[in-house]
Amino acid sequence: MSGKPHSHIPISVVIPTYNGEKWLPETLDKIIEAVRTARVNNYEIIIIDDGSTDDTVEVVKKYANDRKEKIQIISQDNSGRFLARKRGADTAKYDHLLYVDTRVFIGKNSLDYVLKQQEKDPARLVWCSHVRVDTAGNVYSRFWEAIAYVAWRK
Repeated sequence: MSGKPHSHIPISVVIPTYNGEKWLPETLDKIIEAVRTARVNNYEIIIIDDGSTDDTVEVVKKYANDRKEKIQIISQDNSGRFLARKRGADTAKYDHLLYVDTRVFIGKNSLDYVLKQQEKDPARLVWCSHVRVDTAGNVYSRFWEAIAYVAWRK
């Protein structure tokens, strides 16, 4: 870890999920690793369970308990990802929001990079990420990765 901590930039991480019990532990591991790498002292993780029919809520509670992490989980009737994100934003206590979907694993240094850019240009209000897709054994992800590469290679 290099540079000064970003403790002065508090972050609310919002994760909408539907039947995410299989992926959430790794998603949360990656988020927490990125937060620690960026040395963010004030953060919260809010998971909006969008009407899951699996053990998502129990998996999150066990994860939070086992790792001693403060993770808020809010359940709602299935309303879709965008309304789940809105609910998370409405619940968030910090102005800086990081939206992460259930099966997205953010890079260890990604949050540190964004926060450094925010410090350079505080007027920049929105960031969008680059996504690397695991293409092993998935022809659909290979196809969409190729499309993204052609469209955004510069």
